[in-house]
Amino acid sequence: MNCNTPLQADLSDFNDLSDYRMYIQNRIEKIVSLIRTSVSDNMHNPIRESQNQPGDEFTELLAGLELLVSQKKALEEDVSRNRKLCQKLSQEMEKLTATISSISDAILILDVKDRIVFLNKAAENLIGYSSSEVKEKGFFNFVKIVDSQTKGNYDDFINACITSGRKVIRGIMITGNGDEKTVSAHGSIIDSSSGEVWKMLFLRDVTEQVKLEDELFNIHKLDSVSVFAGGIAHDFNNILTGITTNLFLAKMGIREDSDARKLIDEAQTAAFKATRLTKQLLMFSKGGGAQLKETASITEILEGCIGFCLKGLNVDYRLGFPEKIWQVDVDKGLIDQAFSNIILNAAESMPNGGTIDITAENINIGDSTSEQPDLGALPLDTGKYVKISIKDEGIGIPQKLLTTIFDPYFSTKENSTGLGLTTAYSIIRKHGGHITVQSQPGKGSLFSVYLPANIDQDDQRESLSALDGTGKSVLIMDDDALVRTVIEKLLKSAGFRVNTTTDGEEMLNVYKDAYYQNDPYSLVIMDLSIPGGIGGEEAVKSLKSFDPAAKVIIISGYSNNHVITGYRDFGFDGVLGKPFTINELSRVIQNVLAEKAS
Repeated sequence: MNCNTPLQADLSDFNDLSDYRMYIQNRIEKIVSLIRTSVSDNMHNPIRESQNQPGDEFTELLAGLELLVSQKKALEEDVSRNRKLCQKLSQEMEKLTATISSISDAILILDVKDRIVFLNKAAENLIGYSSSEVKEKGFFNFVKIVDSQTKGNYDDFINACITSGRKVIRGIMITGNGDEKTVSAHGSIIDSSSGEVWKMLFLRDVTEQVKLEDELFNIHKLDSVSVFAGGIAHDFNNILTGITTNLFLAKMGIREDSDARKLIDEAQTAAFKATRLTKQLLMFSKGGGAQLKETASITEILEGCIGFCLKGLNVDYRLGFPEKIWQVDVDKGLIDQAFSNIILNAAESMPNGGTIDITAENINIGDSTSEQPDLGALPLDTGKYVKISIKDEGIGIPQKLLTTIFDPYFSTKENSTGLGLTTAYSIIRKHGGHITVQSQPGKGSLFSVYLPANIDQDDQRESLSALDGTGKSVLIMDDDALVRTVIEKLLKSAGFRVNTTTDGEEMLNVYKDAYYQNDPYSLVIMDLSIPGGIGGEEAVKSLKSFDPAAKVIIISGYSNNHVITGYRDFGFDGVLGKPFTINELSRVIQNVLAEKAS
């Protein structure tokens, strides 16, 4: 702006506010000069005051003053208006900043060289650095992105996000402190009015979501396997029932101290171990429920279990069981499986051999006089428990892995399913118990299992000799000839009169014939599933409708079927899982017949 700008200047004539200020200063100096000249002239020539003409210095002075006042007023209005606009803009910026900061997704703005210009609080938490630490620095200086599919470096991650549109990009982010987080991301380009180009990234931590997705996928896989397992379980357990019961019949006439008797005992043990294959698959597909419980000696289960598991291995064992260990209510097959998995895990941790120590003790959780005060920290109800400790001399478990060893499919061993300890944990928990582990690398591991005790039951051995079938009759319904035959032989040896049928329709006809002849059957034993015929669930309804006093035992290889677990709700008086021991068969029959007599 020229200092000689006319006094009647317009604001649009100025380049900026400094020019306008210079103009005002010059005009003020001009006005002061005019006033001084006028005062001096009037003092020397008073007559001149009356001779002023339009356009003389006083006219210019007046016009300048008026313009100055009006422009000052306009300037004040502009300043006030700009101040209000700045305040409003500041308020909007505060709202925007608060909104962005409150968003749970991480938001980052990068320049064209991928330097971080802005990041919200969620982004700070995600990458593990504060805004002051990363601003104006490269994005990849603080994080590494790995392709979630190939596991290779995802160097093109930012551009992939920008060009993905609505498609979400997924990668594994490794932060500066080594944390791995699965993130889903997308982005966009921001073109500013100043011509700058920015990249905006939206990142979301989906680590837990991915874990859930993986678990659901594994569940679906197990569901598919369970369908297959369910199809073979019935036939498989029928075969095992025939094997175990025939083995029992075979050894009835053999002396207990003979070699043949020992071989038969080992064959029976192996046959019962074979049920683990189907029980493990069925248990996982149905949630791992503990079914078909009975009162048993945990020390006997452990004695049979460890000898079988370590046979042929370069591993020794020591047992430390006091005389009066309380009994427990368990599904013997599942508990045997749980301890077998723990023992095998211990043996595998000692590739060069070693010793496994197994001890048992009675404990009372909630007893203020207990010598083990830390028991109160266990997630167990107050009461009496049997604690089983399994200690090995193996390689131990790193501290960081102790919380994950019971997770499905977790394993540090090659060619392992990762289900062994998970299965054990599931079985123990479903029995109302708990399992803990203590370990140090190079110093072995200690697994502690807690099972609720049943101190009301005496430890007594039942046998078929205690079953008196004199004057009693049993009707058997099973589609498998092998199962019908072996049960018939067993019951006849106990003095029962026995008849067999193949399905529900035949069973009802035979039962009604005997009933009308005033010779009703004392007991009916029926299979749950009859392919192509009437099975136990439907047949018992018809039977109970005809004779409400009928006593019925359901047998099945599906140990976690809803009918088996809630058998009384369906009209059955007893339940027996295949394959069963002679003692189990004897006990169930005795209990059901005793109920009838009472």
